[in-house]
Amino acid sequence: MQKIDFSDCPTHGRADALRKALSFLHLSREGKKTKPAIVETGCIRNINWKFSDGHSTLLFGWYCQKYDGSLYTLEIDNNAMMLCKKITKEYEKNITYVLGDSASNLINLDLQKIDLLYLDSANDGEIALDEYNAAKHFLHEGSIVVVDDVVTGNKGRLVGPKLKSDGWDIELIENNEGGGGGSYYCIRK
Repeated sequence: MQKIDFSDCPTHGRADALRKALSFLHLSREGKKTKPAIVETGCIRNINWKFSDGHSTLLFGWYCQKYDGSLYTLEIDNNAMMLCKKITKEYEKNITYVLGDSASNLINLDLQKIDLLYLDSANDGEIALDEYNAAKHFLHEGSIVVVDDVVTGNKGRLVGPKLKSDGWDIELIENNEGGGGGSYYCIRK
């Protein structure tokens, strides 16, 4: 499988980590006939999204449109979800927007598997752990889990050790461009 062609990718922050995660996903898809499934918790949250949160929604939507995948974006805030729908309208046919509590909704998603799980809903280690636990039954060998803000925030405080105890390999990806100031765990099983 060829590398991802990012030449027509929308401008987004946190490019180093997000592009690396998508590259892992893309390479892991080689030879598979099923469509890639990406799930993210938290979406574009404010009008200044280009310099703040939510870059992942736009990038994942672009990837799913270009490579025939499905993105499920889960968000608890209705205003954020409405803004997200507006900004990602170009990719809406590949996005399922789920409003409500992420952990509660993750358990019941209508999909068979998650190839890439991106945890970015709140800067709260307990919420990230709850989300991972709710999504675990969809994860498979070859799945990728990315947790945002593990250095500057506390999202990785509980989920990082849990992932290690569950047998995941953890790599810290330094994020050298874009907003947020955080680094990421990119976890591959």
